[in-house]
Amino acid sequence: ALLELQGDCCALTGRKLTPAEASIDHKLPLSRGGSNTLDNLCIVHVDVNKAKGTQTIAEFVLMCREVVEHQQIHLADGKAAG
Repeated sequence: ALLELQGDCCALTGRKLTPAEASIDHKLPLSRGGSNTLDNLCIVHVDVNKAKGTQTIAEFVLMCREVVEHQQIHLADGKAAG
């Protein structure tokens, strides 16, 4: 039902999801005081959820931006980092 409410898309990437690819994510992780209420839940791609771990959505987005910016600098130098 939640996946359908999100238009069958990942809440973080917008990627279309099948039920097998969908994973319930806590916007504020349980380990950080979050709850299992609907307003704290969203559906994301299982790989996105693994990468997000116990970060909040804001923390995860910031980390992703840092990765992209770092990679763009290194790609501009003609080499990928890492």
